[in-house]
Amino acid sequence: MWNFIVWKQLFLYNCIIISASSVSAKRDLSIFFEHVSPRFHIVGGTPSDPGSAPYMVALSLGGTVKSFFCGGSLITTETVLTAGHCVEAVHFGGRLIPSLHGTVGTNHWMRGGVTFGFRGNVTHPQYSHDEIKNDLGMLLAAAPIHLTNLIQPVPLSYDLIGENVPVKATGWGKTRANSSPHSEVLIDLYTSTIQSSTCVLDVQKTAMDLGIYAPPVDPAHEICTFHSPGHGMCNGDSGSALLRRDSLQQVGIVSWGFPCAIGAPDMYTRVSAYRDFIEDGKKLPSHFFIRNLQKQQNKNTQNPDNIFYVP
Repeated sequence: MWNFIVWKQLFLYNCIIISASSVSAKRDLSIFFEHVSPRFHIVGGTPSDPGSAPYMVALSLGGTVKSFFCGGSLITTETVLTAGHCVEAVHFGGRLIPSLHGTVGTNHWMRGGVTFGFRGNVTHPQYSHDEIKNDLGMLLAAAPIHLTNLIQPVPLSYDLIGENVPVKATGWGKTRANSSPHSEVLIDLYTSTIQSSTCVLDVQKTAMDLGIYAPPVDPAHEICTFHSPGHGMCNGDSGSALLRRDSLQQVGIVSWGFPCAIGAPDMYTRVSAYRDFIEDGKKLPSHFFIRNLQKQQNKNTQNPDNIFYVP
């Protein structure tokens, strides 16, 4: 299989999606990871009201010229919750790419709000790229972020969420799958969770219809949503927050799906399945860094991607 580090380097510096020619057809997961492309985003959504998502963080690379690649949510004044594959894409040799920045407090990721850097990161220790599972991570801001009426952490819900629950996903980008260039305006998609067994079967059927391999859905660790054909998450929305519409608490993290809005479910990392990991992450940097370092030493591994780097 194509080395994922090489994939990340090509994407980050050339802003392209890798050709599938060098990857086994059965295990080519690039179609699902295209959520991190800057070219596509929420399909069939509506522009967010100003200040309605003060927790939303736009993750971008570059200085004068910025390239948006993932969303995230502010869960403390220093901690951004996002997808694990978003963190992995900007982490090389135990360090974050220096040009990585977050922007919060604006509906326009290219302007306004507060832009900040990062000094630490963690990916869930059991994150699997091959199966897109345990797909969550956290980024530690370089300094505490000053809260205002436009910048607020999102409350998390660790209650188990079932089917037919009204939810809202928020991200930056397109309102149509084929529109170009993508919008810089924050978009809301109002949708609902679906029954786990229905999700499993729908994903299997869609994969068969497309003639591709799809990761298995894990209902214990993933939430599925579906609105209708023409409405759904798409490339670039990875890491963004899924909220219950009644309590406005975050219950999921955009993880993977079939691009784009073709009538198949969207998959989100289930927040309630990772309470200990997330709560430990809120205690950054010293407590969680030391704990994860000890875990890695106990496993006799030198993999730096599962522990924090704090310069």
